[in-house]
Formats: sequence, structure tokens, C-alpha cells
Amino acid sequence: MESSSNEVYVQIVISSIASGVPDFVLRYSENFVGCGGHLYVTHETPYLEMSSPNYPSPSLPETECEWIIVSPSGTRMRVDFESEFRMATNCHEEEEATEYLQLHDGGTEMAEPYRRFCGNDQPSSWMTQGNALFARYVTSVTNPQAGFKARVGIAVCGGTLTSLRGVIRSPNYPNNYGNSQECVWLLKVSMEYSWTLEITDLNTPRPPWGQNCSATDYLEIRNDNENGVLIDTLCGSLGNTSRVIKVPSEQVYVKFKSNSAGTGKGFYMTAVVNKDEGCKQVLEGASGVLTSPNYPNAVPAMKECRWRILAPEGRRVKLIFQELNLPRDEVTGICLSYLQVHNASYWRYQMPDSPKICGNQLPAPIVASSAHLFVNFFTYSLNAGQGFSLTYNTDEESTCGGILQLPSGVVSTPNFTVEEGFVDCKWRINGRNVKNQTLIYRFDILDVPGILANYCRNGVVYVVGGRLFMGRFCGNFTTQVVLTTPFLDSFVRLVASTEKPFKGIYATYNVSDCGGSISGVDAVITSPGYPNNYAPNTICHWLINVPPGETMTLTVEELNMESDCTKDFLLIRNGYHIASPVLGRFCGTHAPVPITTTENFLTVYFQTDAYGSAPGFKLTTREIQRGCGGLIHMIRGNITSPNRPSRYGNNVECRWTIEYVPGFLVKLEFTGRFDIETDATCSKDYLLVEEYDGYLRKWSRALITCGPSNPRPYMSRNRKIRITFRSNDNINGDGFNIAYSAVCGANITSGTGDIFSPNYPDAYDNSLNCTYNIGTAGQYVELSFYDLFSIESK
Repeated sequence: MESSSNEVYVQIVISSIASGVPDFVLRYSENFVGCGGHLYVTHETPYLEMSSPNYPSPSLPETECEWIIVSPSGTRMRVDFESEFRMATNCHEEEEATEYLQLHDGGTEMAEPYRRFCGNDQPSSWMTQGNALFARYVTSVTNPQAGFKARVGIAVCGGTLTSLRGVIRSPNYPNNYGNSQECVWLLKVSMEYSWTLEITDLNTPRPPWGQNCSATDYLEIRNDNENGVLIDTLCGSLGNTSRVIKVPSEQVYVKFKSNSAGTGKGFYMTAVVNKDEGCKQVLEGASGVLTSPNYPNAVPAMKECRWRILAPEGRRVKLIFQELNLPRDEVTGICLSYLQVHNASYWRYQMPDSPKICGNQLPAPIVASSAHLFVNFFTYSLNAGQGFSLTYNTDEESTCGGILQLPSGVVSTPNFTVEEGFVDCKWRINGRNVKNQTLIYRFDILDVPGILANYCRNGVVYVVGGRLFMGRFCGNFTTQVVLTTPFLDSFVRLVASTEKPFKGIYATYNVSDCGGSISGVDAVITSPGYPNNYAPNTICHWLINVPPGETMTLTVEELNMESDCTKDFLLIRNGYHIASPVLGRFCGTHAPVPITTTENFLTVYFQTDAYGSAPGFKLTTREIQRGCGGLIHMIRGNITSPNRPSRYGNNVECRWTIEYVPGFLVKLEFTGRFDIETDATCSKDYLLVEEYDGYLRKWSRALITCGPSNPRPYMSRNRKIRITFRSNDNINGDGFNIAYSAVCGANITSGTGDIFSPNYPDAYDNSLNCTYNIGTAGQYVELSFYDLFSIESK
């Protein structure tokens, strides 16, 4: 017997007159239904577990799993590994058989990599910096080992704050915090803002006489990150006063650390965002003037300004200094205020420290290597000088990058050589509306300074297709590299920082009339021209995906190709990445047995050489919906009854919970045929919708339905709902299909809260109509608009 969900009820009935009833043994096992997915930890369910399939038994060979795990805004996550950690020892050579777990500090594979784990040593616990984590488990070895199991939960303290205002407090405040604790918070907003912090309560042990706060428990505040400028370190008590700290950066690093001695109440801090008019801007246009604050008057102390200058496509930015008066310390020669110019689009993470510009001598003009240039101005001294004035223009053509045209072309770095400094090149192909084709890149020169074992930190070339990270390369390749994508909306990016020369890249691209992306449906795929012979020199790339948590079965119905798999072949990968495990490489006339994925992505790649031809292949894919229910946070999707479109089974229970961030409600639309066993009270087979009131902390029934008629569309009053489907032991129907989506708006009954426009602080979408109902009858509601207010005026 196999359950339909992750819960089973076992009932034991023993008659009161029974005697000599024998004991029994009930054996059960977990049934593998795929791996990976989009997972969420919440304050109601503060931890979850992720593991390699079948743990602690070995996974199947050629397995790939990807998890995206998200916790509530403002929190961090802690990852703790079980002691039984067993993998192959080869971690980094992706071209060879390997087995590893890769963690990224963010929600995508392009987020900052933390570490790649393999071998037999239990990894140490790890804390994310934010509220998102990407994990990827890959095994392409013949005999996988036990794998891993990890517990992921909301960290006791620390996190990321991105809202307009917030509160940070020590653990257990106002009660005493514990010993040997370290908490880190990152306060992050977009670059045109800064922060004001107010510490209204501070209570830690005082340091010994003659020593500073590092000798006891302390609160530390820095610009940007752990290596940023130290703003303040506090310990002891503030008495009856408060401490207001203005941090000029859009990002603040706050650390609280306690030792093994005494403790105290800790601290209570409020954080509020400020708008920095004119000091932190994104500048677009052909030319302009940039000056320090108050120029030509004296620069204010404790000021940090960032300007991001964006050139039009195909151009680059040039800076010309007109005036410069930023004094140095007369004794040490240290810059009291200074400018830094960065070429990198993501300078904070990828760019080494640029030279500090100060003094009175005008620098030579600075020319960016790409369409992005960051100008950063810092002052922490009262004697900051008169400031600076410079002009910028975008007259010069970009040395690399730009818009590429279909169906073919060239991607190359200028003169195939980059001598020194920093390079950031991005080439984009806009083929968003082109379907059922394959984009083929052929890299004849690929030489960048990064090292794969170091996550290509010094230099990397990566290719994105659609929104998927298709492949990443670094080092010097001596043979041609071919990369394909089923998405013609694609870009290639080269980012490198080095003092040594390197060749860069030279690649050609073209489009073939086969392949493409297939989503959410059972598919039939054939070679071009089937059942007639395929053409020589053909490359096709199909990507099939089903909803997260589901898997697929691929069946090769017919196979008639050349018998040499080095010439013409069909390649199947368990995932979408160029390094995803290979499930099979096929040729000849013998069709393989059906293949089952462990991922919700499946790659089908077909390639032929210049000689010979044959009818090719026909294959089908089928989605496997084993199990039902789950936690859903996706903006839109579909929920279906088990076995849909066939009849659902007996004694099935499925439960889905849909939860969105504040400011959104859930809309349900019942599409297609609706057929659940008819009953006057819907007590046999039924579909139940409940809503969760976060203020009252309880569920309430919103809708229960059955029968043959489609219910009307349903709009929730809260951001969290629960859908339960249950069937009894007789009479089955065709079930249901529910299309769910997030709709802006809210119904708020709690005492205080925040309302955000959709996507805030990014731009909202067009054609929106959001309604926010606040409070209850007889209440007065006070609304306060922060200074971050930007709505179209017409």
C-alpha cells in the first residue's frame, strides 16, 4: 500500500472480549518521490530537513537535486549537518565523475557561493547572511555513497532588514541574553538611501578598567559589511539617554557578541531609512555634471555618496575632473575624504579596492571598460575639504558587449586580448518571442583567469538562457567549447579582475530550427524530419520542466540512428545545467528502458555529424505526480487532484497551504471539468478552503464544495489559505484543477503594520488595482507615509 500524501493514519481496534490477540509488526518505509524544490521555513514551522535521496542509503547514480529555501524577511538561516556525511572525495572537476553538495548564500545559483562539500567529514554549521539559500546536490559517480542530511531553520538571532523601518534587539530582550552568542544583522536598501539608528536601551557588562569594549559583550556598527568602516562600538549602559547614529551607507553591518562571562538585558535599536537627495543616484543620459554635496562649499562630515552612471547600449562612461579639493592628514598622509571609481557592475563583491582619489592634483580622465561605472565618495572627518566637480560623457563606444542580432553572429573581446585591470562585458540576444529553436554558442577561444575550484572568483564567463543559468566557465580551454540553450532570450557575460593578460573569448552563435522549452505538459519529441532522415550537422536542445517537487519518466518509443555514439547521439541529462548528471547517451537501434528523473527539469540533446543519416528518434515524457499537497509560495500555478485527468483514488487526503508575503491575497479559479462525488452536505468527497487569521491565530472555513459544477472564482481575505481534498472509500470523480495566483491588496486587523506597493522598492507593474482594508468597524486608523513615495503624477 502506498499513501497519497506524506501522512498516514493507522487505527487499531481491539474487541473488549478478545483474548489471546497476537502482537503484530507493521513495517513502513519512505517512498522516494523526487528531490529538491522550493521550500519555506516560517515562524509556525521554523525548520525543515533536506537530504540526498534515500539517505542514509545511497542515492541513485546520475542524480541532481536543487533546493531554494526561503525564510521570513529579516531572518537568517542556520544549516546543521548530520554526523553521517558520506560522498566521493572529488569535488571540483565537473568534467569527471563527481559527487558534492554546493551551497550559495542567496536564492539562485548565481548568488555568492559559500562552499562545495564532499568527502567523509561532517561539515560545520553555517549561517546565511540573508533569508534565502540555494543548494545543489549532484552525483555522477557509478556507486554513490550515503550522501547527506541537514536541518535548515531560522537562526536564533541576526538576519537581513530591508523594510523602511524596523527593530533590532538582542536575543531574549528584555530578558538577559545568553553567553557565547554572536548575532549579525545586515540592513539593506537601494543605493539612494541611508540609515538612522537609535539605540534606546543598552545593558551589557562594563569592560575591566583600562580596557575597551572588545574585552566584554559589545554592539558593533559598521558601514557596508564586516570589513567596512567602523562607525561605533558600544557596551555598558546608556543611562537614561539614547544614542542616535547616522550611517551614510545604504547597507549597515550590526554585530552583537557576548563572551562566556556575565550577561545583561542587551540592547534595543530602531532603524529608519532616509532619502539622500542628490547624493545617491542612478544617472542615465549622454552626459552630465557630478559634484560633492554642498559644492563649492565645505563637504559635510560623515557623508557617503554613491552614483551609478549608466551609458546607453554600446557606449561607455568617461569621467573628466574639473576641480578637486580633498585634503590628506598632514601627519599620516591618509585621505580624510576621498573618491573611488569602480568599473564593476557588482563592485562590492567582485572588485578589489580601487585607488583612493584625494588631494588637490587633478587625476587623468577615467574611462570605464563597460556601460556601468560607480563613483563613490566617502568623508568621515570634519576637515573634509571643498569637495570635487567632474563631468561625464558617453561619447566613446564600448570596448565589449552590446546587443546581438539573430540568427547568427560573433561574441568576442576586443583584439582577443585584455591586458590588465577589470573587464565587465555583457552581450545580449533578445529572442524572447522565438519558440521551438536552439541557440548554439561555439567558443573557439575561452581564456579567463578564474579557477573552478575557487568558484571562478577572479574571472568567469557565464551564459544565461531565459532565466536559467546554463553554464559557467573559467580557465584556459584548448579545445572548442559548445554550449546550447533552448531559449533565444539569452546573454553572455564576462567578468574578470586580474593584473595578468588573458585572451578573453571568441565565439560564434547561430540558431537551429529544432528544440525549445516545454512546460507542464506530457510531451512528444522527435528528431527533425521524423520519420524521414535527419540532416547532417544538426544540434537540437529541448528542456522539459514540470512543477517543483514532481518528476518525469522519459520513454524512447523508437530509435534508429548511426551505431557509433561519437558521431550521432541522443543525450539525456537530469536537470537543465551543462554539468547536470547524464542519464544516458544513446545511438543505434536499441531503445533503452524508460528513464525516470529525480529533478523537475529534463534536458534532451541531439547532435549529428557531417556524415550519414537515419530516421532518428521518437520519445515521450510523462509527469509523475506521486503524492499530493505541500507548502506553496509561488506567485501563480496550478493545483490538481491526484491522477488528473483520470479519476482520483479512494481514501485520498491532500492538503496544500498557500502563503504570500504581506500585501498580497490569494485568488483561486476553478478551470476545466470539476467532478467530485455529489453529496448534499459534501461530507463524503469534498474540497475545503480555509483561511488563516494571523491576528487571531486560527483557521476558519471559507468554502466547502463537491458535485459536478465549477465553483465561482474565490478571492481570499488573508494572505494564507489552506486547501484540503479528501475522498472516501467509494465513488470517484474526475477531480479538479485550480489555478491560483497572487493578487495585490490586504485585509489588516492587527494593531500596527506596513503596506507596500507590489515589488517595492522596485517599480510596480502596469494595470494594477490594489485594495487594502485596514481595521474593523468603529476603529480609527492612522496612516503615515514615509519619504519613500514615488507614484506616477498623471
